[in-house]
Amino acid sequence: MTKSSFYEMSIPQQNFRAPLKFNQNGTYVAVTEQDNLSIFNINPFGKIFELQGTSSGLYKSIDLNNASGIMTREELGGVLTGRYLIEMLFATSLIAVVDTIQQPKKLKIINTKRKAAICELKFDHNVQQICLNRKRLVILLQSKQIFIYDISCMQLLHTIDIMEDKVIKELVLKQQQKSWLLKNMAVRGTTSEMDGNQTKEDDAYSYEVKMKLSGDDKSILVYTTYSLSTVDPREDETEITESNENIQKNVNPKGSSASANKLKITLNNIMVFDALNLAQLNFLPRVHNRNVQCLSLSHDGSTVVTASTRGTIIRCFKTSQEQSCFKEFRRGNRPCTITQLEMDHGIALLACVGNSDTIHIFQMNKENAASLADKNTPNNSIPSSSSSPGMALPSTIRHESKFTRVSKFISSNIVSHLPRQNLERNYAYIKKQNEKEIVMIGFSNSSQDKMYVCYGDRLEVYELPSQPGSCLLTQTHVF
Repeated sequence: MTKSSFYEMSIPQQNFRAPLKFNQNGTYVAVTEQDNLSIFNINPFGKIFELQGTSSGLYKSIDLNNASGIMTREELGGVLTGRYLIEMLFATSLIAVVDTIQQPKKLKIINTKRKAAICELKFDHNVQQICLNRKRLVILLQSKQIFIYDISCMQLLHTIDIMEDKVIKELVLKQQQKSWLLKNMAVRGTTSEMDGNQTKEDDAYSYEVKMKLSGDDKSILVYTTYSLSTVDPREDETEITESNENIQKNVNPKGSSASANKLKITLNNIMVFDALNLAQLNFLPRVHNRNVQCLSLSHDGSTVVTASTRGTIIRCFKTSQEQSCFKEFRRGNRPCTITQLEMDHGIALLACVGNSDTIHIFQMNKENAASLADKNTPNNSIPSSSSSPGMALPSTIRHESKFTRVSKFISSNIVSHLPRQNLERNYAYIKKQNEKEIVMIGFSNSSQDKMYVCYGDRLEVYELPSQPGSCLLTQTHVF
């Protein structure tokens, strides 16, 4: 199986109604249904733009003040048929769109008022994610390459290749292929259980790079990178026994490792990059023990929030500081696949949504003394490559009896794996009607006490409570 064919098979080619994206200031929302793409204004509610594939090959553009205007397929070059990636530029008329089924390697910049595609970018690999602000356009490909453009002239400024290391490249592709095969064999009933080296949380998507771009002109870019560690065959596979620096010494010039069969790769590093001045700002290593499933960046680029594939703990970091988790939240005790983390414009609230029946809202500006106290204890420390159950016992207890040493060793490890009940939980919540529904969440910049929840067929407006509790549904708009 070639690399390109694996990527193509990994893309879910389904047509279903689903929310796509809120714009940066929470005034527009984009939704898709089969071949149609629509953008709605939230207040007042109404459709402001529609790209609709019909048998005659016509696309229709709708304006709030003028409901006329027809876009032909030739004017758009056949874009927008099927499933889409879309990024809106605040409340302007510019949108960036990728057709992930028919033209997954082509990105188009469309002016919704002029009803024309004004720019087109072609790549060698499928486009995975788009980020856009008033200064920069950042594109992530499935080949793990990031392209940074000047939005004013669409000039390519910089390219970041996350897969430069041959060992990482080989291990990532191997892990993704294994995850994809195991998943499809389980669906077809050819295997009864997961492979011993594959956890249910760490599927193929969890190894895909994620990125976010700040909404302001500073253009702070954060993206995930891979860390390497070795696995001690005598211990559980998830435990780390060697740091990244030591492993790099074992890699020979040909890009292979003498202990390649014992290497473990994890997507748990965060790189902070200045996309405006094209310089690396910071590096946050091993923010979780597992792969980073989801991340969010504040509007000013000062705070990044992450969640792992387990989805029980949410961690907050300052992009300008070294490894310093200044706040932690507990979403719950049961594993959950978090699909979106969203902060409001003032970094006062954090919303979290996943494949559970509850949308959680946390208070970012509230002191989280409980989670920061006793930071050096095993159950509250940030993941480190130097800590593992297989580490040597301290010299201060070597003279104790063997039974005492073993008892203390086992008890300390049990405590370190227990859920941290002292972490702050949600301040408010919203109950979903169906936990399997695809949901997109957003905050209103004009009103601090409003929150939007977008489903495939409706938009719900909630009022945040003054005291901890359930949010109040105030409006429902049907698409």
